[in-house]
Amino acid sequence: MKKIYYQCLLLILAFGIFSCNEISLETVPSDFIASQYFYDNEKQLNSALVAVYGTQITGALCGMDGNSLFWAFNQTDDLVVNTTNTAQPSKFDYTSSNAAPYNVYMALYKGIERANLLLANIDKPQMDSTARNVIKGEAKFLRAYFYFLLVSNFGDVILRTEPTASVSDVNYARTPASEVYDFVIKEMEEAEPLVLPISSYKHSGRITKSAVQAILARVCLYYAGAPNNKVAKYTDALKWAEKVINSGLHSLNPDYSQFFINTIQDKYDTKESIWEVEFYSTGATDIYGRYGQWGAGNGVRQLDVTLGYSNGGIMAQAILYNLFNSADLRKDWAIAPYHWLNDNATTTVKVPYLDTEIWERRVGKWRREYELTAQKIQNYTSTNCTMMRYSDVLLMAAEAENQINGPTPKAVDYVNQVRRRAYGNGKALKSFTVTNSGSGYTSAPVVAISGGGAANTGGLVPASATATISNGQVTAVTLVNRGTFYSSVPTVTISGGGGSGATVAPQIVPVTDADLQPVQITDKSSFLQTIQDERARELCFEGWRRNDLIRWGILISTMKTLSAYIRLNAPSALKTPLSASGDNITEKHIYIPIPLRELQLNPLLIQTQGW
Repeated sequence: MKKIYYQCLLLILAFGIFSCNEISLETVPSDFIASQYFYDNEKQLNSALVAVYGTQITGALCGMDGNSLFWAFNQTDDLVVNTTNTAQPSKFDYTSSNAAPYNVYMALYKGIERANLLLANIDKPQMDSTARNVIKGEAKFLRAYFYFLLVSNFGDVILRTEPTASVSDVNYARTPASEVYDFVIKEMEEAEPLVLPISSYKHSGRITKSAVQAILARVCLYYAGAPNNKVAKYTDALKWAEKVINSGLHSLNPDYSQFFINTIQDKYDTKESIWEVEFYSTGATDIYGRYGQWGAGNGVRQLDVTLGYSNGGIMAQAILYNLFNSADLRKDWAIAPYHWLNDNATTTVKVPYLDTEIWERRVGKWRREYELTAQKIQNYTSTNCTMMRYSDVLLMAAEAENQINGPTPKAVDYVNQVRRRAYGNGKALKSFTVTNSGSGYTSAPVVAISGGGAANTGGLVPASATATISNGQVTAVTLVNRGTFYSSVPTVTISGGGGSGATVAPQIVPVTDADLQPVQITDKSSFLQTIQDERARELCFEGWRRNDLIRWGILISTMKTLSAYIRLNAPSALKTPLSASGDNITEKHIYIPIPLRELQLNPLLIQTQGW
């Protein structure tokens, strides 16, 4: 349910509400409610809260274009923006006058101003104290979250907790990042007891205790890591992550691909999805819609609107593709194993990539073919943007525990929970053993898999296999697709091909096949590398990789290694455009520059070092 965006019809900006009344010269205007005449009742407080939430849906924050936080600044070792133009933020070739830093910076401060106005007037109306506290808690958290995005991306930033007094009230110096982080943590900790548990809702669009706790774990990890290095915060990161884990309210969806299909189809999975930014549309005939771009900008290239238009603007890095084990079911969902025939033709034909075709594969997590609306909109979708998943919480808890105590059994178990889901939790096919080769085969026979309580996964191709023959005998049966779960070992039959007698025994992937091996957990350093790789596999393309690399202190080295890998292995035509980000990046790119326009307006602002 996306009621929050219907309420946006009531509110135009956080500073006032317009109505259809005739304009008259009254002391209290009826056509525009200024802030001093607003916040008089619970309904108005909730409308103001909707405006604070509305900050998230701006294209600069959750959009999929060259000026957004998720796209413009997040080309690392998981994704590459599909363009030969190197002069842009995604290629680490831009200046402080570029539109992207300004758009992100201003969107976040607009949200902060809305929250400041609401919180300054939170006690104004007479109303139920519990309802007031919920509004207060959500507003305090959102303001703190916007500051978290600012400090983690821009470093020292202006810290304002009161509404702007006038249009000339602009001269403020940057506050040290440590003070901003301290403020963020304090505000979120104060918000946590005020908001409701996620069990109070049937959706993930509101800020709940689980959301606050999980984001606090993320904030503390960022604060503990580079360049802040407040290592004592690893203890707090573990505390907050384990509050979510121990609440009993969350678990992993058994099917990795189904989780993403649910977000595409507006089906809430509050067990795994802890917080989502909500978008809404029923199609091209909407009277009202709040459109996003997930799937349109980061989907499988297809220019036919009826099938689900996507410009294929983001490609998966080949180095990420090679990070997956062949038994990892996330691989063929996260990175699409196919492209549409001719890309822009009216066709439903999917063309599987060859195993050697790994350099131009598109993002597969948000596939527009799963949208339920019959009248798709070309450049926009209603797919929600997931801000926090339970798998992220498990991996954060493992990382914090490792930083404090090393690779303890508890930390290893947190990672193994994520990996076991990725390998099918003991329900996916692993391989086949030919138990009788038969005789007389003149062509490859048909391999049929049946029984075993088969249930297809959400988005992967159902399980299938092919037979290989030699000298009239079946010498091997090879698994082609893994996308079926089985509750027991299925039956495999061999038919056709001119022969007879061949029999095959299938094997299910044991649950323990997914578990980490001793070499991956020998010490704190090896386990950290394991967690870093697991986060790449589990959370690729979701917008957090760049900041992860920064807090691990390896952004620059990772990008330089990536560039060398591309120049050594990529097809000739792709070497230069794909390696540009690694070639261009320098230490200054740890932070996004303060927008030039802000420097020109505020003489107290000083630009970030290097910019």
